[in-house]
Amino acid sequence: MAWSGIRLRIPSFLTPRREAALMIESGSHRELDFLIVVTAPEALRVERVMQRDGVEAEAVYARIRNQMPESEKVELADFIIENDGNRLLTPQVWAIHRDLFLKKLLHNYMQKIV
Repeated sequence: MAWSGIRLRIPSFLTPRREAALMIESGSHRELDFLIVVTAPEALRVERVMQRDGVEAEAVYARIRNQMPESEKVELADFIIENDGNRLLTPQVWAIHRDLFLKKLLHNYMQKIV
């Protein structure tokens, strides 16, 4: 099979608009309607980054020390997804989707009666 001639077009609404890692630190989260923070235990985050980037633990801990503490990000969040390897992610995402959908329905309804 030859795949060289195939180009994938990603719709613009699916492309990231902001650098998620620095969204809160830069203050750009204030431009959002809602903020979703994905959290995981620090040891698991370190392990994942080591595997992904091929770096030593100390390099990962150095990055973490230069970032806003996760607890502060969680305080700012409207929704939290726990990516700890124990809880399923899909039900958490669907619950957030449901809540946002209901908020939008309520907002639309209130706009009609006002």
